[in-house]
Amino acid sequence: MTGIKNIFLLFLLLTTAQSLQAQRERLNERDYDIESRKYMYPCHWICTGDTLKCDTTDDGIVGHLIDGFWFSIYETPQELWTFYMGYNPSPDTGLMLPVTNVSRAEIDTFCLRISRDTRRQWRLPTQEEWLYVYHGGMFNEGYRYCGSNRPEWVAWYMGTSGGKLQEVGQRIPNEVHIYDMLGNAAELVTDGDSTFAIGGCYLDRSPKKNPNHLYTPAPPEAQSFRMVCHEPQWIHEP
Repeated sequence: MTGIKNIFLLFLLLTTAQSLQAQRERLNERDYDIESRKYMYPCHWICTGDTLKCDTTDDGIVGHLIDGFWFSIYETPQELWTFYMGYNPSPDTGLMLPVTNVSRAEIDTFCLRISRDTRRQWRLPTQEEWLYVYHGGMFNEGYRYCGSNRPEWVAWYMGTSGGKLQEVGQRIPNEVHIYDMLGNAAELVTDGDSTFAIGGCYLDRSPKKNPNHLYTPAPPEAQSFRMVCHEPQWIHEP
């Protein structure tokens, strides 16, 4: 009987794990490319876990309207910025380097132009949205750093960057498939009317003394940003 009981418990654990993985994939698999006249920029839909509405179709398929938002997978690259703005303010230039040395007014103009082109309302993330994504959203696995217990795997800081800004997406992503939220360029967010940078940058010392490394000041040439678009999604299931 003990052997049968152990087999049953193992089956139950595997079934539960598969169910959780299926739920995770269902909520977390949506990617979107900002499609312009030329440029495609990847974003990921981040689920907040709030069900806004449920509906059932004639064939028995249940739809759940789940709250969430699109979030830039990468820090905004200079190529995308130059495409929409016609100039590059970054001291260190490179197509896939994060754009830096930008003001809030410039960012608002940039987001407005992309919003008109894509017919979606893009903007600077709030501090709350940014921190939610930084910690892995619904799928936080308790890492010491953003996406890993090894800072050199996820972050560009002085010990790994050589004191230079790096191209986006070269380290491993966090639990919701977002890159470079720790180190590389610090990222501008909003909190009411104020704008400030969080996340640390490539000029910082090792984050081991400050695991979250969120509020270290960064000069303008080490500040970039991401975009967010609030948009609930219908999740269909039998």
